[in-house]
Amino acid sequence: MISRRYARGDVHPTPSLSLVVSSRRYSKRMKISFRIDTGADITVIPPVCVHRLLLESRGRLEIVDYDARRLHHESFIVDIALGTVTFRAVQVIASASGSALLGLDIINRLDLTLSGSTRTLILH
Repeated sequence: MISRRYARGDVHPTPSLSLVVSSRRYSKRMKISFRIDTGADITVIPPVCVHRLLLESRGRLEIVDYDARRLHHESFIVDIALGTVTFRAVQVIASASGSALLGLDIINRLDLTLSGSTRTLILH
C-alpha cells in the first residue's frame, strides 16, 4: 500500500503519481509525474516524452474535450510502470500544454482511494 499526501496550499490541489513511461520499440524510459484525472478517458503525456522516447505515431484519434469539441490527436503506444506493475501497450496522446494526465484507462486498473478531507491518495 502506498499513501501519499498532496498539497494543501494549492488553490486546486491535485493528487499525482510518478510513473515510468517506456518506448515499446527502443530501450528508452522517462519518469513522469501524472496528475490523476478521472475526467480523462485516455492518458495524456507531454510532447517532450514523445521526442525523448522516439515514439512513432499510431494514427489519429478523435477526442471530445470537456467543452464537447471534437479534436484530432496523434496517438502513441507505450508501456507505463508503477513500481513492479507494468501496464503494457497503453494508447496515449500528447498534450500541447505539456500536461501529464493519468486517465481512466489506467485509473480503472488500479485500486485507489482519494480522501479529499485529508488530501491523501492511497494506492492499495
